[in-house]
Amino acid sequence: GPDGSKRLNVKIPQGAYDGMKIRLSGQGHRGGDLYLKLKIAVDGRYKLEGSDIVVEVPIAPWDAALGTTTEIQTLDGNVNLKVPPGVSSGQRLRLKGRGLAHKGDLLAQIKIIMPKELSAEQKRLFRELKQVSGSKL
Repeated sequence: GPDGSKRLNVKIPQGAYDGMKIRLSGQGHRGGDLYLKLKIAVDGRYKLEGSDIVVEVPIAPWDAALGTTTEIQTLDGNVNLKVPPGVSSGQRLRLKGRGLAHKGDLLAQIKIIMPKELSAEQKRLFRELKQVSGSKL
């Protein structure tokens, strides 16, 4: 461009990772090499931890207590995640090889969500549950 800038098309290799350096020979100052450092922008649903991807999985309290199977989105499509009974909020379930560029893992982080509105029947059942459970965790 007029300011001495130029536009380059860069092929990002498969298996690229955050912080990876890509060398473009002859594209730097006075015919030297230009190095690009990749910064991977992550979708709001995902968090990167190295090559591992963390995705939050919202589940209802009864599904946390009894266990469930829920569909989660991975980078290569949806998978069914088996949630064991008695899972806690914040607990992570690991899906091997489902991370970035199939190097890392996908970590499904459980988030137990309480419904905003409970029906009279649900409230009754929760009161019953509280009575049989006492207050101890």
